[in-house]
Amino acid sequence: MGIVTKRKVGYLSIILGLAIVLYIMWQAGFGNIYRILTHLTLGYILMALIIDQSIVGLGAVRWMNFIKSTNARVKFRIIYLIHLIALAVNNITPVARLGGEPVKLYLLNKYTKLKNTICFATMIASGFFDLGSFLLLNIIAILLIYFSLQLPLAFAYPLFFFVILFSILFLSLVHISVNKKASLSIANWFISKLERFRILRERLEKLRERMDEWVGHYVTTIRISLRSTLLLNLFITILLRILEFLRVYMVVLSLNEHIGFVWIIVALALSTVAGLIPSPPGGLGTVEPVMTAVFLLGGLSLSSSITIVLIDRLLTVGVTSLMGFGCVHFLNVQSEIKY
Repeated sequence: MGIVTKRKVGYLSIILGLAIVLYIMWQAGFGNIYRILTHLTLGYILMALIIDQSIVGLGAVRWMNFIKSTNARVKFRIIYLIHLIALAVNNITPVARLGGEPVKLYLLNKYTKLKNTICFATMIASGFFDLGSFLLLNIIAILLIYFSLQLPLAFAYPLFFFVILFSILFLSLVHISVNKKASLSIANWFISKLERFRILRERLEKLRERMDEWVGHYVTTIRISLRSTLLLNLFITILLRILEFLRVYMVVLSLNEHIGFVWIIVALALSTVAGLIPSPPGGLGTVEPVMTAVFLLGGLSLSSSITIVLIDRLLTVGVTSLMGFGCVHFLNVQSEIKY
C-alpha cells in the first residue's frame, strides 16, 4: 500500500507541475508561442545544444580528474556514460534530484573495483565544486539585484536563505571530509541512531568494526584528490558556469530577442534554488515559473519568456535524459537501472 501511495503522490506532483507550466503557456497564448517557434533561428539552438553537451562532458572530465587521483584505471568513455546516466536518473527523480548519485556509486564501483568509500569520496569532492560555485552564483545574483537591477530587497530573500543554509552545509561538509575525527563522529552518530532498530543491530556491529578503516579511506581520498586537482577543477567549474550562461543566451538569440546579461545570471541563480524545492521530476513546475518571472522583469513578453524557458529545459532535461537512458544499453546495466 505504501509503494502505491508514493506512486500516486509522484503522479499527482507530475500532473501539478504540468498544470502550472500549461497555465503559464495558456496565459502567454499558445498561438503566440507557436508563432515564435516558427521563426526560431535554428543555428542558435544548435549552438545551445552543443554548449549544453559540452557542460555534461566537462562535468565528466572534472569527476575523472578525481578518479585518476586514486590511481584507478578506467576509460573516460565509461566515466562519461556513467555521468550521463546519473544525470538522466536525477531528471526523473523528485525532491532535489538526488536519485542519480546511488547509480553513480554503483556503476563506478562496478567498472573500477574501487572501494565504495573511495568512489563516494570522488563524488563528494566533485560536488564541493558544484556547491561552491552555486553559492558564488547566488551571491553575485544578490549583489546584482541590490545594486544593478534596483529590485525590492524581498526579491533576494530566497537567495539569502539559500546562501546562508548552503554555506553552513558546504563548510560543514568540507570540514567533516578532511577531518577523520569529525567523520568518525558523524558516522558513529548515525549508527547509534540506526541501532534502535533491532533488525539492523547485527549488521551495524560489523559495520562499526570496520568504520575506522573505511573513514580513513574516505578522508585520505578527499585530501589527495582535492590537493592534486584543485586548480584544474576550479578552472573547469568556472568554465561550466560561463557555459550555462552562454547556453541560455543562445536560446534568447534564437528568438531574436535581447535581454541584459544580469537577468540571465539572476534567472540561473533563482532556478538553482527552485530546483531544490521538493517537486516533480526535473523540477517541473518550479523552475519554469521562476525563470519566466525573471525574464518578464527583464523586459521580455510572457510568450517569449516561457518559450525561452521551455527550449532551455528541453535541451537540459529532455535531450540529456534521452541520451542518458540511451547509454544504459552501452554499459549493459539495464537490469540495475530502474526507470
